[in-house]
Amino acid sequence: MYLPTEGSVRKKLKKLEGVQVTPTQRVVIDMSFDHLMNDKDIKNLIRQIERCYACNRRSSKPFHMVLAGLTGKSLQSLEEQVEGHQNWKNVTFESRSYQDVFDKENVVYLAAESDNVLSELDQTKVYVIGGLVDHNHHKGLSFSQAITEGFGHARLPIGEHIKLSSRKVLTVNHVYEILMSFAETGDWKESFLHVIPTRKGVETLALAPTDSHEPKSRTESDSELPVMSENST
Repeated sequence: MYLPTEGSVRKKLKKLEGVQVTPTQRVVIDMSFDHLMNDKDIKNLIRQIERCYACNRRSSKPFHMVLAGLTGKSLQSLEEQVEGHQNWKNVTFESRSYQDVFDKENVVYLAAESDNVLSELDQTKVYVIGGLVDHNHHKGLSFSQAITEGFGHARLPIGEHIKLSSRKVLTVNHVYEILMSFAETGDWKESFLHVIPTRKGVETLALAPTDSHEPKSRTESDSELPVMSENST
């Protein structure tokens, strides 16, 4: 019986690490909100995008990440903050809007106000995350934009799997990491619990309290978060 040596195992692992996985799932970060952010918020957004890329690099099922509408201050901040971003793998830097790049029937804009619950990831679809650090000042903007322009939309199934003690919004990288975790595990609850910070008071539905302080309805629940970003910490 052949038993591999330690050296042969190391060589095999090194070879596997060099294997390039071609992404099939496309996830867009909509970078068209410069006019709604100050310089500090734009820098925070770029840091969140760096975290998205780090997550993508580590993943066994990386996405094809597209930064669409990347112009102006966001582009300038990226160039100033992130040395070597031009060499990022599985990332496309696109100055055009996502509306001009992808077929309308394939676009799904993620927005908490949507009545459409995202249950699975469809590799033929392009999922769009609003690249906006707004501290909840522009609630519902992504949803109204999708409705006005006739694009598909959906929300993460947060309220179906967990409850939160606060109504803080999710950052861009949190949304991206949740999608990536689900792509790897196929489990929404596990993905939410793995990604969302514990300071947000995350509870699974099975453990959530049932007293009089429970939210009146799903739409009013603190677990329904806008799929937009907050100031990173």
